[in-house]
Amino acid sequence: MEKKQNIKVFISYSHNDKAYFEVFMDTLKANMKTSTNYNYEIWDDRNIYVGSLWDNEIQNNLETSDLALLLVSDSFLASDYIKAKEFGKLIEKHQHTLIIPILFTPCDFTHWDDLARRQFFMPQGDQYGKATQQGFTFADMVKYRETDGKLIPNPNINRYVGDLIKKIEFSLSTGSKYINNQVKPKI
Repeated sequence: MEKKQNIKVFISYSHNDKAYFEVFMDTLKANMKTSTNYNYEIWDDRNIYVGSLWDNEIQNNLETSDLALLLVSDSFLASDYIKAKEFGKLIEKHQHTLIIPILFTPCDFTHWDDLARRQFFMPQGDQYGKATQQGFTFADMVKYRETDGKLIPNPNINRYVGDLIKKIEFSLSTGSKYINNQVKPKI
């Protein structure tokens, strides 16, 4: 049996998207755990220890990540910190990191030129039980009951995240994706 390759994943998101983020992360962790090709170590800022220098923690984890998932929303785009210190650092200093933007909630990301030039993970809604619509997002699949605020189960969320992981693993396995106008080295 071939040994699985270790991949460190950095998650960049806005705290304003917490309701969607938690559903995404629960599903992502479950699906990545079952990968037959890779051992994923997922890091997001909830892993920062109390008393730590949080910016140092973020920068250290950016530097050592193989993969960065950008959960793009209006709140993500409104964050000066994300633009300069996360996305900005990824494209300036971390050419070894595979960057995968995900349209997380409806937004216009075209004013971030370096982001807009990247291929987003943006599948069509009809793949996940929704009418085909332009700009289908992860948040379009997440609904909460009005009576008690509990998540309404949607099996299409697993399919969506499973499809995302297939795309990620294809990109990781090819080892020749262009990042920051340079060929990404094989991880």
